[in-house]
Amino acid sequence: MLLSALWVLCHLLVFYPVSGTSCGCSSLVIPVHVDVLVPKDPTDTFAGLKSNASSLRRIEDTYNIYGDFCTPNAGSQQGASVIQLLVHGFSYTGQYWSPPVEEFGNYSYAAFSCARGLPSLAVDWPGVGLSSRPINASDVQYPTVAAAVSQVATYLKAASILPGVPPFKKVIGIGHSAGSGALTFNAIVDGARSPFDGLILTGDISLSADMLPPSSILAPARDDTPLRWG
Repeated sequence: MLLSALWVLCHLLVFYPVSGTSCGCSSLVIPVHVDVLVPKDPTDTFAGLKSNASSLRRIEDTYNIYGDFCTPNAGSQQGASVIQLLVHGFSYTGQYWSPPVEEFGNYSYAAFSCARGLPSLAVDWPGVGLSSRPINASDVQYPTVAAAVSQVATYLKAASILPGVPPFKKVIGIGHSAGSGALTFNAIVDGARSPFDGLILTGDISLSADMLPPSSILAPARDDTPLRWG
């Protein structure tokens, strides 16, 4: 994966009260450059991790990643050193973390975080929501999403996303369902080079034992591929 020059294209500030505390939210667009190998067969269970070169194809492209940045006490953001990068699952957008419906106002994780002094950035996957939509839908696979999210995390540590908001010292990735899968994929590929300082994975492994096939694919990496992960 290659990291190109990243910058915030635009932002729109809005404010709403959260438990008596002002929570400032900004809409951001961050261009990221990805250079990854994806399976020619997008149904590949391992997303190319176990594929040979002949069954992979290269994607090198730049995507605009949309996100909603929310932080408590807008205007006094100097002290925040940790940010949560929120990654949604299949069939959702970044709005999963803060539903724009009044009846679900109490289910906003962004608001919950603000009330506890924690900033967050909820992003849309490439091909989803307000982020770039590749012409070829099969370009949107775990390697692509993981690379894009990884570079957003790198940017959060390297540069200011808004005037008055310094780079963050730590980025915690929080995923839901397939978003947890993308963060796990990133952890496997980037290893010690990962820009994430911690991961919280939710709604990922939700199958009960009687739903798994007889030869379950869920096995320790060191047992599955000992030469690489032993």
